[in-house]
Amino acid sequence: MGKVDPSFGPDLRRKRRASGRTLDRLAAELGVADKTVGKWERGEVMPSPTNILALEKLGLIDGWQTRNGVGKAEAEHALPQELSDRVRKSFGCPISELLVRIVDIRDESECMVIAYFRQLSDRQRWSVLDIVSSMTSPARSDK
Repeated sequence: MGKVDPSFGPDLRRKRRASGRTLDRLAAELGVADKTVGKWERGEVMPSPTNILALEKLGLIDGWQTRNGVGKAEAEHALPQELSDRVRKSFGCPISELLVRIVDIRDESECMVIAYFRQLSDRQRWSVLDIVSSMTSPARSDK
């Protein structure tokens, strides 16, 4: 996303910690890897405009978009116009807004499950997915 703002990472880390969020929990809330959040906090890379919107919505950054000229329109340019139009038509809002809404609907237990899942090995993940799949499949007759 261009140039790295040197104050962004430390501010994000301070506010994340003050909010009681771990790297894993914030990553799960945003749907990104914990390593990605770590890179933001270390100032190695900047979040996408969509993630900046989500971070502002979570109260972890204040007015950053306005100060740095990043807005929803920029987030829309990351997608091909046809896909952007289909998302807007299907959901009644641009994808940037949709992603922020998705963050809003995750509750704390969901975030914890995602954080734990990310810590598992590939083999363990497949085992968990098999179990969940069997639990959510249509009821079988066990007679």
